[in-house]
Amino acid sequence: MPILPKPEEQNSLKPESAKHKKMRSTRKKRSRRNIFLWILVPGLIIVSLGAALTLRIIEKKRLQSLDASAKEESIIPVEVFPVKTGDISKFIRSSGVIRAWQKAIILSETAGKVESISAKVGDCLEIGAPILKIDDEMLRYTLEQAEAHVHQLEANRETSRKEFERKKALFKNKIISELEFDLIRAREKADHALLDSAKASLKIVRRDLRESLITSPIRGILAERFVDIGTNVARGTKVATVIDIERVKINAGLSEKEIAKIKEGQQVEVETDAYPGKIYSGTVYSVGTKADDFTLSFPVEIVVYNNHNLILKPGMTARIAIKTGTYSDAISLPQEAVAERNGRYHVWTVNSGRAHKVPVTPIDTLGSKIVIKDSLKPGQYVVVSGLERLFEGSSVHIIKE
Repeated sequence: MPILPKPEEQNSLKPESAKHKKMRSTRKKRSRRNIFLWILVPGLIIVSLGAALTLRIIEKKRLQSLDASAKEESIIPVEVFPVKTGDISKFIRSSGVIRAWQKAIILSETAGKVESISAKVGDCLEIGAPILKIDDEMLRYTLEQAEAHVHQLEANRETSRKEFERKKALFKNKIISELEFDLIRAREKADHALLDSAKASLKIVRRDLRESLITSPIRGILAERFVDIGTNVARGTKVATVIDIERVKINAGLSEKEIAKIKEGQQVEVETDAYPGKIYSGTVYSVGTKADDFTLSFPVEIVVYNNHNLILKPGMTARIAIKTGTYSDAISLPQEAVAERNGRYHVWTVNSGRAHKVPVTPIDTLGSKIVIKDSLKPGQYVVVSGLERLFEGSSVHIIKE
C-alpha cells in the first residue's frame, strides 16, 4: 500500500506561488544593501578622518614654517644683567620699633608750685643739669624750724648725759637708790632718741629742699615736660622724661626656626622709612629664651649706635636684617631673571646677539636676589626683561645693561 505524504508535506510539495517568490527576492536585496551600507559607511568615515588629519598636519607645518620665518626675521629687545661672583651674606629679616636705650621718668620728690623752668623739650642734658625749680620758701622755713629743734634737743640730751654721769658715780658709792639711778638712765636714753629723731627729720627737710631743684638723672635729651611755671605739684607727680638715644634698641620677634640661627654679637643692618636708602649698623644685644604666649615668637634685642645728629628717634619703624652666614664666591641673580616651568628653573643668556636657554639650580632666596649653583660663568649676561618672547637661538638686541 502506498505511503501518502502528510498534509504539511503535501502543501510543501505544491508549486511556489509568485507572491512568495517576490517576498524572497525583496529580502535578498535588502540583505545585500545592508551589507553594502555596513561596509561603505565606516570606510567613508575612515577616509574622512584621514583626509582631515592630513589637512591638519599640512596646515600645522605651514604655520610652523611661517612662525619660524617670523622668528628668524624678528629681533627681540632685552635688558640684561652681568653675571658676577662674590661673597653673598645670608640674612634673617624682620621689623620692629626703635626704642630709647635708657628712659628716665622723673617724679617730683617734694610738693609745691613750679617757680622756674630751665630746660625745654629737645634740649641735651648732662647728669645733674637743672630742668625746673619748685618754690622752696616754705621748705626753708621748715628747715630753720628743724634745725632749731635739733639744737634744743642737743642741749637737753647734754644735760641729761651729765646728770646721768653724776648719778652713776653716786649709785656706785651707794649714795642714791637703784630706782633713782634707773630713772636718770631712762631719761638720758629718751633724750638721745629724741635727738636722733630730730636729726633724721632735719635730713628729710634738707633733702626736700635739695630736691626742689629737679635735675636730669642721666645724660640724654629732655623728651617730655608735663608741668609749666605756676603748676602746683604734689609729691610723686610725673614732671618730665629724659631719654638716652646715643644708642637705641630695637625689639623684634623671630620664629623658632629663625631663633636657632641667632646669637649675641651678630651684625645687623637697619633701615628706616624716615631715611630711605641709608643703612645703619647694629649688633644683636640679647636673645630671648622664652616665646611670647600670644605671638609664639622669640624676643631679640638689637642695639644701634646713633650718629652725632641723633637722627634715629624712638617710635620710628625699622627694618632689620640679621647676618647669619655667607656664601663664598657665589652667583646671585635678580628674581625676574630666573624662570620656572614644571618645577625646573632656567635663565636666558645672550651670546653674539643670540639667546640661549641655560638650566640653573637655585639654592637660596635673599631679598630680591636668587643664589644659584655654578651653572653660569662670570662675564656672561642673563636676560632680566623681555625673556617671555625668547626661544632658543632667537636674535636679541640689548637695550639696557
